[in-house]
Amino acid sequence: MKAGLKKPDPGLAFRGQAALSRRGLLLGAGGVLLSDAPRIVADAATPAAAFVESVGVCAHVGREPYNSPLFHDLIVASGIRHLRVLLDVSTDFAQWRHLYAAFGIHSHLIVSPAVNTVAQLLDYLNRVEPGSVAAVEGQNEGDNGIFAAQEAVNGGWNAIVVRYQREVFEALRQRYSAAALPIVSPTLIDWKPADVALIRDAAPFCDIVGLHAYVQHGEEPETQDDYAALSWYISNFADSFKPHAPVMVTETGYTNVVAPGQAGVSELAASIYLPRMLLHNFASGVLRTFLYEFMDGGLNPTDGEHHYGIVHFDGTPKGAYHTIAALLVTLADRPGTAARSLPERAIPLAFSNAPADLRHLIFTRSDATVVVALWRPLRVWNVERGEDIPDATRDLLIVPGWSVARAEYMVLARTPVWNTLPVVAGRIEIPVGAAVTLVRLGIRDV
Repeated sequence: MKAGLKKPDPGLAFRGQAALSRRGLLLGAGGVLLSDAPRIVADAATPAAAFVESVGVCAHVGREPYNSPLFHDLIVASGIRHLRVLLDVSTDFAQWRHLYAAFGIHSHLIVSPAVNTVAQLLDYLNRVEPGSVAAVEGQNEGDNGIFAAQEAVNGGWNAIVVRYQREVFEALRQRYSAAALPIVSPTLIDWKPADVALIRDAAPFCDIVGLHAYVQHGEEPETQDDYAALSWYISNFADSFKPHAPVMVTETGYTNVVAPGQAGVSELAASIYLPRMLLHNFASGVLRTFLYEFMDGGLNPTDGEHHYGIVHFDGTPKGAYHTIAALLVTLADRPGTAARSLPERAIPLAFSNAPADLRHLIFTRSDATVVVALWRPLRVWNVERGEDIPDATRDLLIVPGWSVARAEYMVLARTPVWNTLPVVAGRIEIPVGAAVTLVRLGIRDV
């Protein structure tokens, strides 16, 4: 969590072991940062479904405003298919089981000795549909004062966290393989890297390292600053805990309480930054990124903890909800569409007049549509002054190596809408700036 901010929960999916191999990309941009050559061939493509599976969000079960019927409708429409929730045995989980049965929305369970026993965890898993729980995560931020104050914690916090992680791991491994139910490490407060040494004995009892990789001072998602960059968190938390292990970012996000020099960003800036963060983390090999959080936690206008949501407390979506939903719905396979495989060769696509800082990812959907995500890692929030920075775009030429049946684009800012792109002499001209631009291309005769 952000420095100085505390969550009231003492403990606040990954499906498929194949995704573990993506750890090899973690410390680099994976070829996403292009050079300043005038013409760049971009041919590496990723199944769009893999990105959709990499996105999750934190939700507080049993607490307002999540009891509202609006939550159900908003989470379904968002395209998010993974919810990180605390397993509290006093909570009625019927709603969460319904979300999986009806819409394929998985639960990512956080467990805590202050809230549930290992026996209660096993009982819950016995009562839910197999596959509905994507992962089980250890104690959330055990180095915070709230956890230390819990009645169940009557010794050093780190010893309790390690012992509980081992008990959870050993009990689950008697019933489930790592592929069927991966186990995520305990997490720590994002500005306390020294605490990694205190829980390192828990490293053998997890399959994946969980990080709370918040951008501490309102910088852009691709920043290289300490206490902000993904690479900094991997080096100081993940690799210090369990070197070269797969990583999930189980919390990250921006508060929308703003003031000069503080960590918050405007709702407009968040609507631009959060899709970039999801794409950046995915390109860097993170298995899944959970945004904190889905709905605002309160109404206090000066409490940053109350305003991390992508939806307001009253259920009104913020701009970030619309941009994230547009990204996920665009990349999701459409129900009822017959899937067909693309030829097993690279997507022939070239960029001309590309800026040196251009980032791109190429996705292929099962209906043979190609979607290209383009953006520049520019700041749109002036941290020192606490105000928005206008986006700066530059024209880019996209040259598909096949006959394009149709081309459209959408800019992920404010309320995104699709626009038709003219194809002139086999080229598509489009402005690209800080906001992610999606270009949708039909495939024909690749």
